[in-house]
Amino acid sequence: MENRNKQISKIAGILIILGIITGILSIVPAVESSKFLEEVYPNKNQVLTGGIFQFFLVPIYVGFSLLLYPILKQFSKTLSIGFIGFDLWQPHFK
Repeated sequence: MENRNKQISKIAGILIILGIITGILSIVPAVESSKFLEEVYPNKNQVLTGGIFQFFLVPIYVGFSLLLYPILKQFSKTLSIGFIGFDLWQPHFK
């Protein structure tokens, strides 16, 4: 069981690092500016690329929280369910 937890933790760590990299690559400066309606069309390839990376963030976040659930459940079932709920709710407010 201990070896399996280490394996799951390593995969979850890789997903977190992958999520950070994907999150950085999903930033589109044209969308963040005050004149975004004027700047989106000339930068449509950047916007499309950012959208694709945002799409990849969803399975990364879901996979991370579902991988850690069995490990966290050993310590507290209530907190582990709260972790999944918060982790799945939180990306929508970035």
